[in-house]
Amino acid sequence: MLRLAPGFFIIYDYVMIESTFLIVLMGAAALPVLAIYLWFRITRFPVPLPWFFCCLLGGMVSGFIALILGLFVERFLPVSGKAFFVIFRTALIEELSRIVVLFPLFAVFRRFKWNDGEYCAAGLIAGLGFALAEAASYGAAGINITLLRAFTTAPLHGACGARVGLSAAAFRENPPTAALRFFSAVVIHMLYNLMILRSGVFSVLAVLAAFSFLISSLIFVRKSREYLGE
Repeated sequence: MLRLAPGFFIIYDYVMIESTFLIVLMGAAALPVLAIYLWFRITRFPVPLPWFFCCLLGGMVSGFIALILGLFVERFLPVSGKAFFVIFRTALIEELSRIVVLFPLFAVFRRFKWNDGEYCAAGLIAGLGFALAEAASYGAAGINITLLRAFTTAPLHGACGARVGLSAAAFRENPPTAALRFFSAVVIHMLYNLMILRSGVFSVLAVLAAFSFLISSLIFVRKSREYLGE
């Protein structure tokens, strides 16, 4: 009879724990995706499932782009000094990765003659896709930050993605407005990162801010449809 070494069971238990933890994290990040899709259906926002998944996949791709850009910056443009500048750089890289994906997507979507609400919704969905891709990387972080981020990173990325979506849509016709919208997403992202790393009231404010910015984006999407009388 084959006898397994004690070390095998230790490794097996470790793999199972890590796998379970990863599933929980991905599930937590996926819940807002389901909630937003149901909201679109309930409010009768025209969001065909293929279009929804296309934007979601684009956001996931932007997560890998952010990883590559981050490695490039670390290698060739290292930044030393206060954590503030490192956090700002991280937020800037992640928002840049989103707009890199949204530009070609919107080049295709322009033929549908979207309004700002639809571009905002597309960016929001892409932000949720980014959060899904990012969730897998949280396992190496501390347990407290990991669990907190698992429930707040999707709303945060969705809210920032909505603003980046509006930025990408306005880039050709109104570059100053596009730049303002883009950097508003970067600032929101940076402030969230700063607060989430601190305990107590700052973490609570980070959670409230993430959800409030997401809700404001959804209100904008809804108002855009009402403005058009739809």
